[in-house]
Amino acid sequence: LVHGDGKVPIYSLDVHPDGSRLATAGGDGQVVIWPVQYIMQELSKKQRSAGNKENSGGNAGRDGKPSGGNQAAVKKLATLVDHKGPANAVRFSRGGRFIATGGDDHLVLVHELRPGAGAQKSGGFGRGRITNLENWVKCMNLTGHSNNVVDLAWSPDDSMLATCSLDNTVRIWNTLRGTLVTVLQDHRSFVKGVVWDPVGKYLASQSDDRSVIVRTVEGWETVSCVKDPFVKAVWNTFSTRLDWCPDGSHITAVNAYQAPRNTAAILMRGSWARSHDYVGHKAPVVASRFNPCMFRVKKDDAETSVGQEQTYVASCIALGSQDNKVTV
Repeated sequence: LVHGDGKVPIYSLDVHPDGSRLATAGGDGQVVIWPVQYIMQELSKKQRSAGNKENSGGNAGRDGKPSGGNQAAVKKLATLVDHKGPANAVRFSRGGRFIATGGDDHLVLVHELRPGAGAQKSGGFGRGRITNLENWVKCMNLTGHSNNVVDLAWSPDDSMLATCSLDNTVRIWNTLRGTLVTVLQDHRSFVKGVVWDPVGKYLASQSDDRSVIVRTVEGWETVSCVKDPFVKAVWNTFSTRLDWCPDGSHITAVNAYQAPRNTAAILMRGSWARSHDYVGHKAPVVASRFNPCMFRVKKDDAETSVGQEQTYVASCIALGSQDNKVTV
């Protein structure tokens, strides 16, 4: 999956709640919505092609002709071109009806999926016209940030949207009216990550001031400012996208450090203390994302005895780092 000629960076991605779509936000200012089913079909073709090459001992395909080379471009459901600079963040709403994006143009845009086919749009200077298969219509243009918007998050009931920026603030928006609720100004440097508590009681943000701040949603009062895991953190990462475990039990905060390595720190709900770290990356961890589901995992036979529970509940998280690796 590429933007433009493939040399444009992709800064953010998100999966639609029903698993049918993948959205990517890129340095070309575009937000592309891709069909997951088609992506999986293309991956399956590549796997079959690789297997055929291995079995034939050469570059022949199933029909005996050379295979490989350029694959057909993945079909796009829609391309959103309303940002006037790089698009840094993209998130589908929990219900899947809306998609929110933030960019270097200081704007937060919200598009709504409406019935019917998408309209043709200009792709910008030198890009020709774009025909969208799905009808994503811009319904909100949220202005107020005075610098790049680098992360955003929907509240559990989609009634509010939190956005954070290099203007050192977190802004809370009422998405039913398209109005500003409040501006949170506790951080002393760029705010590069924001996440809602799945229960809806708290909001957490992470900043280049080497802190994670947890606030109550009712009254927006600060309940904790966590600094210890980030004392030796690198301050100039592109993002610090922390995430909340889907059962609400803990936050995984990024860009932490525990000698002698870069880590992601687990902050337990209530105490907000660091319980342990994810280790293994050789550069700062800049993004974390939980699978929205919890999983029941079967224990190994050696771990259980007669009368004990045979399974346990676990979460699954992916971490992205500036060492160009993703761990799960």
